[in-house]
Amino acid sequence: MKIKQNFHIHSQRSCDSACAKILDIIAEMDEFGIEEYGLTDHVHTAYNLPDIVSARRDYLASRPPANFHFGVEVSCMDQRECDRVAAGDYTA
Repeated sequence: MKIKQNFHIHSQRSCDSACAKILDIIAEMDEFGIEEYGLTDHVHTAYNLPDIVSARRDYLASRPPANFHFGVEVSCMDQRECDRVAAGDYTA
């Protein structure tokens, strides 16, 4: 079975260990014949919203093809985890 869609792609702006640049994502999806795909960088708290803004800026600057969509992957965190992020004491 050939995969034709991928809506779980993280860029270098995601707050995980991803390192893909937007233009590389576009090239790879074309190379592998993926027909529809979407960027879904992580957003955990307001502290990494600037990363999402940067990802969106990169996405728009790439002049994305119509089959490349922008979204976010939302993760839930409890108050203890939010407090750790706010204190700068958080590792992914």
